[in-house]
Amino acid sequence: MTAERIAAVSMCLRMLAGMDGDRARMRNDIGFNAMDGEIGHDLASRGSLSPKQAALGLMIVRKYHRQLPAALLATAKGEQSPEGE
Repeated sequence: MTAERIAAVSMCLRMLAGMDGDRARMRNDIGFNAMDGEIGHDLASRGSLSPKQAALGLMIVRKYHRQLPAALLATAKGEQSPEGE
């Protein structure tokens, strides 16, 4: 996993953690769900991610694709950004 992809995964995790102020106590379809909350917040709080941590983070953020900018998620997944973004 490239440094660019790791940085994008980290940004996705931080964005989701920032939206998850209630730590999934309420069902509101914002931020992490209760199952991903603990590890998601832990990974988001790290200054940097190892390639293995980033791979785990990517598996998590893929679930929340509707909450994330498409171009950022495409970078995290190693894909070309969608047209117009």
